[in-house]
Amino acid sequence: MPDCGSVSTMLKNATGKWPKFIGKPEPEMIRLAMEKNGCSPEETIVIGDRIYTDIASGLNAGVSTALVLSGETTREVLEASEQQPEFVFDSVGDIAALLQ
Repeated sequence: MPDCGSVSTMLKNATGKWPKFIGKPEPEMIRLAMEKNGCSPEETIVIGDRIYTDIASGLNAGVSTALVLSGETTREVLEASEQQPEFVFDSVGDIAALLQ
């Protein structure tokens, strides 16, 4: 299935310039969201189920990160990863329960 890399290469071949990447794991999307909402990195947390995209993006943006193990990432993948989230939850429901 074509992904961002193949589309980016197509654009580069057509224009001679690489496009600017703003999707995960780049930090730009998180920085834009913080700017739009007037939030600082200390007030921001990225919650996701993928270490190599969601958590990496949060770490690259310098914000807190929370991994939920109810999606793609397993505990074994987490333990083997160099990138470690600040918080780990079994599910999104656990986060909701914590906030109540």
